[in-house]
Amino acid sequence: MQEDESVSSSSIPNYLRIVTEDAVNGQRQTKIELQTCITTFEDSKRNIKIDLHAQVHFADELYYRYYNNETEFTSLYDRIHYELIASEKLLALDGNWRKRIVDRDSLMPPLADQQTALRYNLTCQLDAVNYAQPKWYCSDYTREEFLRLQQHDQRNAIPITNLGGEILTALVRPSTPAQDGLKTRLFSNLFLSGEGLTLFIRSLLWITVPVPELSILLLDWSSLSPRPGGISPLAEKVLESLLMGDLSMAQKLIFTQMLVSGQANLGSTSLIIGRRNEHAMQVLKKSIDVDGCSRNALIYGALHCKDLQKRLMENGFRSKGTKWRTAWTITTSSSKLRASSNYFGLFAVPFLLLVGGLDWLSTWQEIGHAYEIKDFSGAAFSALLYLARHAAIYMSLAKFVIEWDTGLFEADGR
Repeated sequence: MQEDESVSSSSIPNYLRIVTEDAVNGQRQTKIELQTCITTFEDSKRNIKIDLHAQVHFADELYYRYYNNETEFTSLYDRIHYELIASEKLLALDGNWRKRIVDRDSLMPPLADQQTALRYNLTCQLDAVNYAQPKWYCSDYTREEFLRLQQHDQRNAIPITNLGGEILTALVRPSTPAQDGLKTRLFSNLFLSGEGLTLFIRSLLWITVPVPELSILLLDWSSLSPRPGGISPLAEKVLESLLMGDLSMAQKLIFTQMLVSGQANLGSTSLIIGRRNEHAMQVLKKSIDVDGCSRNALIYGALHCKDLQKRLMENGFRSKGTKWRTAWTITTSSSKLRASSNYFGLFAVPFLLLVGGLDWLSTWQEIGHAYEIKDFSGAAFSALLYLARHAAIYMSLAKFVIEWDTGLFEADGR
């Protein structure tokens, strides 16, 4: 990695990626790995080193054994700082501000996390990592602190996070996993801002053309800067898994794509990302300035890491290198499905266009009939149902099919 001179979207990489590698072992196979990044930062003037370990909360058990290894991991650092929202009852104070887990068995993942791990045949982070090791300190809010801050935020502004809110948002702006840092431009060769024009065109497309989700995805692709990469390499593998009837593999592939595509952007001010990161930086600063720890590890969820890197760079640190670790591997075999997959693809798009066209025609007929009998509420209801159906399809395609960031994938090696 080149040394970073400024804090910008282009200078801060993703901390999750998907690596694909094709192999032929009697049959066509593809190995798909979800990888997390370790970035080393140094302040040469003060001789301080920080390793920022991006982590996922579900992975193969082997991935987590590394953090429990004294020789390979713990002995490398004076202090290890980790992300964990735990109850005050489970944490012990070591001095006035250092918080530690003293009983490993006191930690248990929530039932929802256990079910998620079981669904994808993975291991929960809390089940595998020993947070009660020496030199390990919690740099996060306690659960009680987090709930108080959350309640305060909710009293001031309650964000729309339900499915209905997502659909409404998708109607007026691109449903990308990363909103910050994206610019909307049309006629970019003339350097004209396209936000207002794009919004106007999007509004027209939703109701005036059949299968609007495809037209709007094309508009999003052509108007966003930086431009998305195209169709996700995992889309074909998801289709093949569905054709094989392997629903569990399709679900795991989609889960992998969602994790990588959802990486947060720079400058987050949310409680879940930005303010927790700010708290982590305060604890890290005390470890360095008060306790003189010159070798530090910072273990945080991958969605936190772009913002954490920005904060480290603003405090005089420079990135010196990266390493990648594999969280899990998916191996797909598609030799038997090559012919059927192409055959399916030959008819899939025309079928989608036919169904979408019939739906569009039927909706306009319903609206027209409702107006004839002066049933204006019925006409509005038909239009809203149509928009909801196609906005949901658009969101699915945007989340699972489009590769919004070309840096998320590396093919055939590392």
